[in-house]
Amino acid sequence: MFFILAGMAYFASGAEYVDVFEAGKEGYAFFRIPAVIKVPGGPILAFCEGRRWNRDDSGDIDMVMKRSDDGGKTWGPLSVVWNDKDNVCGNPAPGWDDVAQKVVLVCTWNNGHDLSAGIRKYKGIDTRRVFVMESQDYGTTWSRPREITETTKRPEWGWYATGPCHAIQLSRTGRIVVPCNHSINTVKHSHLIYSDDHGETWHLGAVQDEEGGDESTVAELSNGDLIQNMRMYCYRSKYQCRASLTSKDGGKSYDGYMTFVEDLIEPVCQGSILSVRKSNGKIAKMLFFSNPSSKRLRKNLVLKKSMDNGASWQVHTTIYPGKAAYSDLVQIDADTVGVLYECGEVSCYEKIVFCRTAI
Repeated sequence: MFFILAGMAYFASGAEYVDVFEAGKEGYAFFRIPAVIKVPGGPILAFCEGRRWNRDDSGDIDMVMKRSDDGGKTWGPLSVVWNDKDNVCGNPAPGWDDVAQKVVLVCTWNNGHDLSAGIRKYKGIDTRRVFVMESQDYGTTWSRPREITETTKRPEWGWYATGPCHAIQLSRTGRIVVPCNHSINTVKHSHLIYSDDHGETWHLGAVQDEEGGDESTVAELSNGDLIQNMRMYCYRSKYQCRASLTSKDGGKSYDGYMTFVEDLIEPVCQGSILSVRKSNGKIAKMLFFSNPSSKRLRKNLVLKKSMDNGASWQVHTTIYPGKAAYSDLVQIDADTVGVLYECGEVSCYEKIVFCRTAI
């Protein structure tokens, strides 16, 4: 059954939808790159890039946020988390530190005149730099951005991006883990960074040496291992699907080689993975994954479910059958999952919408 909201068609029966960011409104030409987290017993925070003048990945780009105090049914006004004049402040990777009771936001910066292609070829005015911010009042105020490039990026890396999607805190150790990607001589790879002291210091963890990985997302499994799911650029003609790596030491290193996840087809796009927590707080074997489920086009945003720690995947529900691109996932409560995603009728980038649907 289709539902109509603000002139757009939505698909998931029984789900609730609300527009969060809309192109051409609130002072920005476009909004892109969504990320979302939930504070336990508190608000949902939705982050994205506010692109001031156009849809380009370069130029005047601010980190912006909205807050929902009713589980994603309604959203408050836009607030600017980081604005550095005409430069790029983006790729949000927020996480909730349940021990320190604060939001930790890892993100990246580059000179607004630099194009990503130039940075990858080491021809930029500057390079991509890594920063961390924090908020102890649920996103109302933020600390000044603090650079952590030196401990999280190797000198030979050109491009660098955090997420874009939520970070995670490991249930057994409290470690914060952020999925990232980088380039070496224009070849793309994925990696992880982590903090063991609530975001004060950061370390480079597992690094994917094999060619092909890119934007990635990470989840903790029921046995404590980590699964990192990656956008792929190589081997497209044969697989056209996502890839996966695992870590048994909390993200310091990978266990084995990259594998292809043929249940998760993709048109080369970002995706999000989420581990589900039981009502007692423990991590279940259940995972969710969202991306455009198509081999060629950014369309058909589907929510898939795994009941076996990611060994196999099945369609849970279609969130949006039309043009759609980046997304992020959040568990709202024991029965509900939220999807924050880019979509539109003419292009994928007209709106960022939040969907509440049953687990």
